Amino acid sequence: MKLSPRAPAYAGLLGLATGLAIGTAWSSPGARLGLPTVEELRPSLAVDPLERLGRAEMALAAERARASLEAGRPWAAWGLLRGFVDEADEAPAAVALLAARAAAGWGGWSQVDRLLAGRP
Repeated sequence: MKLSPRAPAYAGLLGLATGLAIGTAWSSPGARLGLPTVEELRPSLAVDPLERLGRAEMALAAERARASLEAGRPWAAWGLLRGFVDEADEAPAAVALLAARAAAGWGGWSQVDRLLAGRP
């Protein structure tokens, strides 16, 4: 079956007419009253999603620091992790150990002691 050359023009006009009909129907006030407003929508998450952003950032920094250590750049690795291990007690053990290895690589023995104190 061969379509006429005017078929795309007719399809375009049909689409335009349908869009105008829908737009006209939705412009009536009654059509919009049934829709929920933004104030009525509540998030269903029990946890703040931005809270996890810090952990993702720490994981990314740890992965970059590991690559820096493997490349023989302990000072660069330390720079990536320093902000996450300022409070040594709050840093996860794996991140603290990685930061201690980075500090040992550049001779920061006081940092190593601080990071590993009280850890198994």
